[in-house]
Amino acid sequence: MSVKKTRKKSSVQKRFTTGFEVEFFIIDKKGAIAHSADDIIKRVRETKQQESGNIITECAKNLIEVGSYPDVDGAHTMTNLIEGIRLLVYAADELGYGILPLGTYPVKGP
Repeated sequence: MSVKKTRKKSSVQKRFTTGFEVEFFIIDKKGAIAHSADDIIKRVRETKQQESGNIITECAKNLIEVGSYPDVDGAHTMTNLIEGIRLLVYAADELGYGILPLGTYPVKGP
């Protein structure tokens, strides 16, 4: 007599997660691009609030990225991203810099 083994289907559904990231230009008080990512990252780490989003340097010293960890709850992910952006704005401002989301840098027209 043979026994047929059946595989029990899992009742756990896979859920999608969502994460976000935003890249920012660093500018000085005159609006010129500033290559100060390392200084700002150092200031962020000094605040001991790095848990508020993942704030890292990008491919150039005039760019910083703020990311949020993926989660099944979109609201939690966005809250984490906003907290990271607030921390970045605070740290940049303390050092005399501003930030602009990538793709929004104003240029003078003809």
